[in-house]
Amino acid sequence: MPRKRKKKKPPSDEQVLDELARNICWITHDYTCAKCGRRPIKNAHHAFSRSYRGDGVRWDQRNLVNFCYACHIHWAEVKHEEFRMWFIEKYGKKRWETIKTMALQGRKLTKEEKKSLIDKYTRQLKRLGGNDEFGGLL
Repeated sequence: MPRKRKKKKPPSDEQVLDELARNICWITHDYTCAKCGRRPIKNAHHAFSRSYRGDGVRWDQRNLVNFCYACHIHWAEVKHEEFRMWFIEKYGKKRWETIKTMALQGRKLTKEEKKSLIDKYTRQLKRLGGNDEFGGLL
C-alpha cells in the first residue's frame, strides 16, 4: 500500500520574519563579519536574544549583526560584556538603549503587525535585490 505524503505546513509568520530579517542583514552587511571582516558570512546574530519578543526586537535590523561562526561563539556566547562594549562603540549607545528598551517592554506583536512587517521586509528585500524565495519558506 502506498504511503500517504504528509502535507507540508505553511511557515509561521515568525519563521517568515526570521528568514526575511536574516536575508536583509546578510545583504546590508555585504555578507561580511562585522568583527573580523571575513567573507562570505551568513550568520546573523541578535544583540538581544531571539527569546525577547517585545515590540518585534527579534526582527529589528538594529538588533542584528553579521558574525562569522568564530566571532559569534567568542563574542556572543562567551564574552557577553565585551560584546556589549564593542556593540556600543561600533553602533552607539543610543542604538543599544533603543533595542534594550524594545526587548524589555515585553509587548508581543499582533498578527496584523507581523503581517505588516512581513510586507515591509519583503519590499525591502526586493529593493536590495535579494532572493524572493526567502530560503524556500514561501
